[in-house]
Amino acid sequence: LPTLTIYISRSSKNVKDSFENIFLEIVDYMEKKVVPDTDITRERLYSVVSICMSGIILSRSVSSPELSDTILNSCLQETLKLIGD
Repeated sequence: LPTLTIYISRSSKNVKDSFENIFLEIVDYMEKKVVPDTDITRERLYSVVSICMSGIILSRSVSSPELSDTILNSCLQETLKLIGD
């Protein structure tokens, strides 16, 4: 999904609507299964999903495996802070 965003951003409204639905399904899943019974807002979950997706895009875009791992790990750490784990 993250690697498709560049194409989706240039696509039709129907494609963007489909992507939006998938994004919201991910947020819904996280809200129900990952952080149930917490005070975490949907807006915070939007940030969490955005950080995760951006981290995947950036980590795949660098040539250094070490830097790639660092990007992913730093995104994971910040995500855990956002969800209070």
